[in-house]
Amino acid sequence: MKLELIDFKMHKILIYSLLFLTNQLHSQSISEIRAYLDPVFSETEYELFEGKFEIKIQSKRTQVNVRDTYQISNSKVIAQVNGDENFLVTKTARINENLLILNQDFISGDYFLNGRKKSSPKIKFIKDSRLGNIYRYSNGDYFAELTYNIRQNKEVYTLRIPKRYVKVKQNSEWYYLDLLEGWILSDFCEIY
Repeated sequence: MKLELIDFKMHKILIYSLLFLTNQLHSQSISEIRAYLDPVFSETEYELFEGKFEIKIQSKRTQVNVRDTYQISNSKVIAQVNGDENFLVTKTARINENLLILNQDFISGDYFLNGRKKSSPKIKFIKDSRLGNIYRYSNGDYFAELTYNIRQNKEVYTLRIPKRYVKVKQNSEWYYLDLLEGWILSDFCEIY
């Protein structure tokens, strides 16, 4: 009886190992997934305005990124600010484009992290995160990158995002914060 139990456990371990290995060998890479999808393109126009006014970061906001440029694809995070902080704005940049962002928090356990396939743990992706390098499935879902700067580390999550979690933002404004010598998205600010 004891020998049968050991054989059963070994058999069970062997089956689980084969299933895991098969999944790892047959899971698609990012480029293989994109090969069957339609890329999403948008054109961007920039307008720059001078003018001084004060802003306050919205209450309950934490670790809002301040970037070295309003041209997001070329930008780097240079600072982070939190709710109820006040700043002087001296320039405003208006960006005209179809920007795709998350319209609500979204949880997924199936994603690529910095190009490597992951299937756990589940990650909460934050509302208003911008989608990058976007492709579309025939049913309207998106395959895109969500980039986060966490403690000086850039983490790029690539995953399928159901269309119900995505909204199109057509225009955005960025404010230049004199004190930090950087740009912040106006969505996180209140003018006073």
